[in-house]
Amino acid sequence: FLHRYLSFESLFKCHAWLGYTVILLVFLAFCAFMTYYGILCINGEQEICQKFESEIMITGYIIFVLFMSVGISSYYRHIIKYEWFYKIHQIVFIAFFVSIMHTIDKVHRTQGGRSQAYKWFTLSLMLYVSDRLTVSSTKRNRITTVVGYQAMNKKRQSSYKNEKDNGIIILKVAKPESFHFKSGHYIKMKLSLIDSSWHPFTIASSPDSDILEFHINVHDVDSWTYQLLDLIRTRKEKENDLEPMNVEIMGPFGNPIAHYGEHSDAILIGSGTGFVSGFSLLQ
Repeated sequence: FLHRYLSFESLFKCHAWLGYTVILLVFLAFCAFMTYYGILCINGEQEICQKFESEIMITGYIIFVLFMSVGISSYYRHIIKYEWFYKIHQIVFIAFFVSIMHTIDKVHRTQGGRSQAYKWFTLSLMLYVSDRLTVSSTKRNRITTVVGYQAMNKKRQSSYKNEKDNGIIILKVAKPESFHFKSGHYIKMKLSLIDSSWHPFTIASSPDSDILEFHINVHDVDSWTYQLLDLIRTRKEKENDLEPMNVEIMGPFGNPIAHYGEHSDAILIGSGTGFVSGFSLLQ
């Protein structure tokens, strides 16, 4: 029954659903609180009116604004630039911190018995920090050199609204030593010549190859992929004057295509992120 409404097989969809649920609850609680105590204040409850300027109310206002900022930016994530969306999304950690301080107000510091928010956030934050530490220790960054690239200029309408697909870049980099992956894995790539952000791409080459190959869709002129295309075009015009182009990769991540070796035949179906993992398996 729940599966009809919650996409348990999709971590992203489940995360988004839970996030919107939390933000909706914060919104409803804030509106109900302000309405109830606002009516009491209007009816002459001066003690209630004074509490609207108290420390715990001020932190409450801040929490409301922070969570609403995260919710609105998430809803419009396909319209704003991804880098801006990602940065705004980190506000949630500030909201967690302010929520903890929310119940460690003057009343708690003098009388005690009101601080409980930290209990709800400590375990979640510990899990998140542990995950980040694990990734940084096991999926360490490696710098490698671009050994080839090709831009295929085929314009077609993208699946995203108001966004043009300007073709595909086939990017080939030297596989670093001790880098092992299986078909279906992806990496995160950073190119300092463009910016310091990380971008995920599925590996298209065979696990036995000395080359890591990526097929990258190029979107509109404001996107990171279009900046990559523009960089490649510039380098082709001045190839003899430029140093080798280095990229930084982290990974591999994701789940490999499993159990294909147990059967004599296989049907490969590419959907969602495309058929790139199928290229790797075929090779």
